[in-house]
Amino acid sequence: MSKALKRLHTDHINFMKLMKLMKAEVENITTNGELYVSLILDIVDYIQHYPNTIHHPMENVIFEYYLQKYDSDCQPIIQLLEEHNSLSYIPVKIEECMQKIKSGEIQSKDALIEKLEQFISDQIEHINKEEKEVFPLLENSFTKNDWKYIDSKLTASEDPLFGDKMKQGYETLYKRISDSASN
Repeated sequence: MSKALKRLHTDHINFMKLMKLMKAEVENITTNGELYVSLILDIVDYIQHYPNTIHHPMENVIFEYYLQKYDSDCQPIIQLLEEHNSLSYIPVKIEECMQKIKSGEIQSKDALIEKLEQFISDQIEHINKEEKEVFPLLENSFTKNDWKYIDSKLTASEDPLFGDKMKQGYETLYKRISDSASN
């Protein structure tokens, strides 16, 4: 597996940990009515800042290269590129809903639960499509020279949650992910 795909695959493993934690929070809200606002806002903050500004742009470089060089009508890749745009808006909607609940503007958590469940489902489906369908296609299609070219176009950016240098403010989120992994 290429260096770029290894990194994206590792990101996906980490994103799935977040989705697992988010699922547990949805279950907690549904079962106990308890809402850990700061935890969900931390997850949303991370998703807005790393996947949407680093991870997806990396994939976009790779996917667009494939479309230009190999198959300009590859529907799975075209669909994933479209999803990168549409998925970026959902965390904003979740954050808006969270802020309204936090301020007392809305009392019902049903809209939040619905947005969270949809987001989790969409993210898992998106990741699975990349991992099971598109990444193998890229691995089988690209040459070493293709990967060298792609690597030259990608910039190195540290993951602020799972990387070597954790961004201040993510410590609690990381601890919750670690705790949920051991359960």
